[in-house]
Amino acid sequence: MLWKAGGDMKILAAQHVKLGFIGLGNMGNRIVQRLLAHGYKLFVFDRNRTKAEALVPNGAVPVNDIVEHATQM
Repeated sequence: MLWKAGGDMKILAAQHVKLGFIGLGNMGNRIVQRLLAHGYKLFVFDRNRTKAEALVPNGAVPVNDIVEHATQM
């Protein structure tokens, strides 16, 4: 059960959801940073691996390719 009476559904949902994100350009990077700030677990992929690795301190998990990305979900 993700919600208890009187609880905050948003916080509980973030703790139980894994997301994958492909593409960390200007828009993707900002979206990922906001999701990480709200407690979501994110697996990230970009053709430029340094963009994915730059998000590790914020809690992102970089993956090596899209196939690995899909298997993490």
